[in-house]
Amino acid sequence: MNFIDKVITAGADVLDLEYTVFKIRFITVYAVLQSLALLKDDAHYPLSSASTAVIENILAAPAGRIVTDRSVRHFRNTLMHYNLLPSADTARVDLRQPVFGLVPQYFPAYDFEGLSGLVDTCIQETASALNEWAGGV
Repeated sequence: MNFIDKVITAGADVLDLEYTVFKIRFITVYAVLQSLALLKDDAHYPLSSASTAVIENILAAPAGRIVTDRSVRHFRNTLMHYNLLPSADTARVDLRQPVFGLVPQYFPAYDFEGLSGLVDTCIQETASALNEWAGGV
């Protein structure tokens, strides 16, 4: 019900809808990549060498490395916890911009559209690799 209420809404404000969809996509791919890193390094659940290689390839992909870089953790935390962290330059916050104009602060090489495209690439690459991995198990 919450999904329909917040994401699938007729006549929704485009900026609000765009923010919500981007936020869901970014947080999801970030969490999946972080979970794969934890799984790979967890001695309690040893993986085969083939599975370890698949995870290492996923984590080494350029888009995934950018999305999970430690320097952008505050960006992820802002999206997740609805608060602006002290690392953000409040003078550059713009409520009229997607993600409040925070993208260039944490991802200097990207504007919102560029980062959104990078997240889409990361999702597609990760999903494809996971599907291939699952098919080979």
